[in-house]
Amino acid sequence: MNLEQALRDLEQFRGGVVDTSSLIYLRKLSLLTRVSSCYRLLLPHQVAREYGRPLPPGLVMVQAGTLTADQAVSALAGELAMAVISEDKGVLKAARAQGLVHFNTLMLLLALYRHGHCGLEALLASQQQLREFARYGPLIWGFAESLLEQLRPFTESGAKTIC
Repeated sequence: MNLEQALRDLEQFRGGVVDTSSLIYLRKLSLLTRVSSCYRLLLPHQVAREYGRPLPPGLVMVQAGTLTADQAVSALAGELAMAVISEDKGVLKAARAQGLVHFNTLMLLLALYRHGHCGLEALLASQQQLREFARYGPLIWGFAESLLEQLRPFTESGAKTIC
């Protein structure tokens, strides 16, 4: 993914179809309710079943046929022209193959920052917490740092600290 495209994707992001892996990450960060109140997040019923916990009010469960949870995420995102949100390499690879915008939790944190839903300190604290359990490689973390450097001029003034 190139930096300019990622910046455009962050700018345009208003929601997506979320996978179980990202629900778990957001819950671990205590951000699931916050993110679902800031963005339109849909999840196939297969993901809700797989997640197995109560969902916050902002999440919208959608019936998605008899597909597996992973297949349902990509199919629903494609049908609705929404982003795929997942930590699963296979799901993200399928999204790329379909030409869909795809985010992981790290990108969601950057979206929160870009749209003024959290300040820099809160973003950095959430990223540090994410580092404790996320399995992102050095290239992913480096890309996120490059994105953050590009985002700072746009977001330094007036951001909230509720991330």
